[in-house]
Amino acid sequence: LTPPSALSSPHSKEEFAVGQTIKHDNHTGRWLSTFMARWHPSMDIFVVGSMQKPRRLQFFGPCKGAFKLQAAVSGDTVSAVSSRNCFHRTEPVAAGGNASGRVVIF
Repeated sequence: LTPPSALSSPHSKEEFAVGQTIKHDNHTGRWLSTFMARWHPSMDIFVVGSMQKPRRLQFFGPCKGAFKLQAAVSGDTVSAVSSRNCFHRTEPVAAGGNASGRVVIF
């Protein structure tokens, strides 16, 4: 994934080519859609679903030079794995959806 700041930055791509591994439970098996992390359109944060129970959406962002878990959203409405997630372009809204068509908006 390439953060939005790297795409519009005057810096060279090499400055953003540092690799980082983030532990994340994304072993979905064969009956679920694969996870797809999505960047916020204007901030250096991304959202991804999780297999952890209770089910949740996880938000990762920069912290002390590395990307780390910043927040996790769960609740009664998040009853299934949200393998597809996105941010609204201009509003402070995130949405998560699953293979059955259920969408939860935060």
